[in-house]
Amino acid sequence: MSSKDDKELKEVYNIIFQEVARLLLIEKKQVQIVASTLLAQSLRLYKSSLNDDDFIRMMNSIPDSIDKIIPYDELTPEDKQTIN
Repeated sequence: MSSKDDKELKEVYNIIFQEVARLLLIEKKQVQIVASTLLAQSLRLYKSSLNDDDFIRMMNSIPDSIDKIIPYDELTPEDKQTIN
């Protein structure tokens, strides 16, 4: 990943992080509703941008990531880790 891509990734991550925090903390939306909406939108983006084989490969890799996923309350926008 280039430094330009890394900068863009951090920028987008921070924007979405702030919006999720707003929805949860200010708007008092349900966590499961916010999470399911983000997941649905993410899968739709992947389905639109990947070919069928890559999409299936990505979907099949999800169970392998279970132990790598950090609870949301342990993440901050400044964390260098990302969940893709």
